[in-house]
Formats: sequence, structure tokens, C-alpha cells
Amino acid sequence: MKCEAAGAWVYSKDRAQNESICGHAAARFPLLTTPRLRWLSSVGSGLSQQEIKKKIDEITDLFMEARELLSDAVASKDTIYFHEDLEDATAAVKETLALYNQLLEQLTEEQRNDVVRAIGLKMEELKAQESMIQEMKK
Repeated sequence: MKCEAAGAWVYSKDRAQNESICGHAAARFPLLTTPRLRWLSSVGSGLSQQEIKKKIDEITDLFMEARELLSDAVASKDTIYFHEDLEDATAAVKETLALYNQLLEQLTEEQRNDVVRAIGLKMEELKAQESMIQEMKK
């Protein structure tokens, strides 16, 4: 095994010992047993790994848009545009959270836990930012 300049590892095996010739602990395991991200695994009646990844990407895009709209609402505080920006941001937050909750309902327990670990904090951040801006409205 050798380390390329870009950080990619090239695996080769010693045929006599059928073991990696590198001393690095992670390299002793063949590529086939390299752990995959569990949330991308399809188990039971949940969604397939491609469907989950696609939905997570869609939710992440909506999250970024909602966060941008929340930022715009904060920037427009004390202007005539604040209420309109706040309405747009609130609608985007609701859409994002609805899609997130809809995804969670479609998943097995293990997939749900993995998705919550992957993007759950983003959703909590979104709720907190919206709540903070709603307080500014008062």
C-alpha cells in the first residue's frame, strides 16, 4: 500500500500472506469490509439508500434557503420589509420541517436515528433561529 500525494490510498495484497502489506491498522481490512454509512443502508421496509440521500439533499437545500431568508429578515428589522421577509422565512422553515418530518415517518427506526444524527441539529437550529426572529417581531 502506498499513499498518493492527494491522500488516496492504493491497496495491494501480499499473495503469500493474503494480508495487506501496510502496517496501518485501517489498511489491514479489505475494501469490501469498509464500513458504509449506516443511514445509507436499506434495511426492512424503509426507503432505499438512494431515496434517503436524495431526500436529505433536498432538505439540506431547503434548509440553506430558509436560513438565508431568516438572515434577510434579521437584516431588514426596523424596515418596512421586515414583516414580508419574516413571512417568507416562516413559510420556508415550515416547508423544510414538514419535509423532514415526512421523511422521518417513512423510515425504519435505525434509518430514522441515522437521519436525525445527520441533519437533526440543522432542523433544531432552524427552529431556534425562527423562534428568535419571532421574538424580534414583538
